[in-house]
Amino acid sequence: MILYENFKNLLEKNDGLFKFCKKVKFVFQLFLHEFLNPKRIILFLKVYPYTMLGYVKLARICNLA
Repeated sequence: MILYENFKNLLEKNDGLFKFCKKVKFVFQLFLHEFLNPKRIILFLKVYPYTMLGYVKLARICNLA
């Protein structure tokens, strides 16, 4: 628990590290769920820089469209 708190404090202080961790989490979730659909992976990677949404919400929007 202490390690988690130290990592959380480090992320709050370092904006670049926070953005990097957010991108890594998005890519990990994307490839974990969409590994059989390369067209959708390409679509998500093109759209991601222009949105503030994470993988789950983007996937829901894509399913509704």
